Amino acid sequence: MKVRRIFWQIYPGYLIVTLLSLAAIFFLSSASVSRSYRKQTAQNLNAQALFAEGQLRDQFDSSRVAELSEQLGGKTAARITFILSDGTVAGDSDKAPAEMDNHLNRPEVQDALAGQSGQSVRYSDTLGTSMMYVAVPVSRDGKVIGVVRTSMPLAAMEEGLEAVQHRIIFGGLIILLLAAGF
Repeated sequence: MKVRRIFWQIYPGYLIVTLLSLAAIFFLSSASVSRSYRKQTAQNLNAQALFAEGQLRDQFDSSRVAELSEQLGGKTAARITFILSDGTVAGDSDKAPAEMDNHLNRPEVQDALAGQSGQSVRYSDTLGTSMMYVAVPVSRDGKVIGVVRTSMPLAAMEEGLEAVQHRIIFGGLIILLLAAGF
């Protein structure tokens, strides 16, 4: 009788400690995976922007930019936007440039016009969703003549993160059931 009473005094605490440990692991691993996933997405967007910049550097101020943006955008999952140094959109893979606002005030564009890569995460009025943006400068003869910007919806990143979180939760439930059984 005494052993059974001691068991029921220890068992709930044991389960609570196990549950709290699993919750801490879930939150810490989710945050880590989210940071890693965003960093990897930013690196991929940067690589795509640099590739597009290399393809278009010599044709950046021509009338073919709009056509080339559609072609390059169709080959990647990212949206590609070509922006002139005055902020005018010269080409975009998802939207007609004439329908788009001037992009001079966008933080990532400002960074790229200053000669360095820029990155930001914000809501897109054009697409109506939160996006990650990466912009790189287009230089000719040492002068920045425009910007190549790539972007991706955060929803796509969040779907991948949710899949990982579901696996962590499922694994945690199995561990909790095994711990409760022991």
